[in-house]
Amino acid sequence: MREKLLKKKLMKSAVAALLLVGVMSMFYGCSTDAETEEPAEEVIEVVEEYISEINRYETPDGVFRAESSYTMIDNNMEAKIVYPLTGNDQLDREIESYVQSITSRYSREAAEIYGDDDMAATLTMEYTGYIVDKRFAGVKMAGVFDGPYMAHPEDIVKTFNGISDGRDIVRLSDIIKEDQMNELSSMTVNATGAEVSLIDDAFLDNWNLTDKGLEITLERGKYGPMSDGTRSVLFTYAELSSLLVDGVKGKNTIAQEETDLPEPDNIVIPPAQKIDPDKPMVALTFDDGPGAYTDRLLDIFQTYGGQGTFFLMGNKIDKRIDTVQRIVAEGHEVGGHSWSHKELTKISAESIESQLVKTRNKIYEVTGVYSAIMRPPYGSYDDNVKAVAKKLGISAINWNVDTLDWKNKDPDYVYKATMKKLKSGNIILFHDIHPTTVDAMERIIPDLLDQGYQLVTVSQLLTAGGGELVPGKLYYKG
Repeated sequence: MREKLLKKKLMKSAVAALLLVGVMSMFYGCSTDAETEEPAEEVIEVVEEYISEINRYETPDGVFRAESSYTMIDNNMEAKIVYPLTGNDQLDREIESYVQSITSRYSREAAEIYGDDDMAATLTMEYTGYIVDKRFAGVKMAGVFDGPYMAHPEDIVKTFNGISDGRDIVRLSDIIKEDQMNELSSMTVNATGAEVSLIDDAFLDNWNLTDKGLEITLERGKYGPMSDGTRSVLFTYAELSSLLVDGVKGKNTIAQEETDLPEPDNIVIPPAQKIDPDKPMVALTFDDGPGAYTDRLLDIFQTYGGQGTFFLMGNKIDKRIDTVQRIVAEGHEVGGHSWSHKELTKISAESIESQLVKTRNKIYEVTGVYSAIMRPPYGSYDDNVKAVAKKLGISAINWNVDTLDWKNKDPDYVYKATMKKLKSGNIILFHDIHPTTVDAMERIIPDLLDQGYQLVTVSQLLTAGGGELVPGKLYYKG
């Protein structure tokens, strides 16, 4: 049974690879340009989607120059861990050693839980990186161990700190005066409600310097009830002024910070289209791009009129910068769709924040637009995602009409699914990475306009009656 499970998992990758080779061979043999010998655009899109899936765990967060990933599949567990390469050899060794040890630990636990059952657990971890004062490098690894039979997922947190341009490891005692450690511990107890009886020598082990101050993180269930989740508390540098070792100032040099992003000077954003709140309107929304067919979709809008909303994946933007800039320049709305299509309800709060911030920063870097909307992958939304979105000032947008264009790749089906429940206020879900969806738009867009519908952006639809979008709130219709 255990061998069966492992073969099943490995077969998925093997089949995908064989299909990719087969598809490429087919197009190279039958549908290539005779002069350039380049594959057809459809094949390029298939290859890009496949490569994107492989590399979805290999997307640097902008703080460190490079990162690595570790993927493991055994009889009872799948592990996917992303960690940075900081440039500090000692720090990197500590992180890599931790990745190996945590994987081994949970692999053993999974074996004890499932044994010969045809079941498997998952271990996923990502990181957040910090560079402060141009010398302190910090890493917070956060993830989840989960699987069948488990009463609840197990949160995992581990932090690492060192000198960014050297080999030294930085300890908390290098940041906080020795005679002030008890004071910091008391402050943490008061801020988190940690149970004093559970405090041990590891209580303050998970810490990082950030742009705003010192962050202490307590693992779920370790110093309080499981229902409290993983807790983090941030003490500002002003609050810690009497506790800090001389020379620790906390000047922000974090590359992720929005204020550090360059302002594009080649994008002219047109004024928003005028809409009549008394006339019917719908919002056409497009996920998972930018893709190979997005420009053709923009051509259709340009021909007939109207505007749409594009929820972009952060790790695809660099491949199609011109397309993203065109979306904005032609008056359409852009929002985030996470960095790598992670299901946000299944990852830690830190990972959620990373997925949203990295995407928003990339959009800003390319377009100068500071997007305040996002669509959660798979539409998955819970209180944890809501809290992070609220913290970041982002509103979440789902839909009330799902065309299932990703499943039924037929223009007629997509057209009928759009028109079947058509009414003013609809937020309609499409995916512009499919050529069949764009084919359907050749009929949908002009027909909607002929029927008197205004094709507006999501934000225009939701604020047509006055008011503003509320950060953290989930919208699904106008």
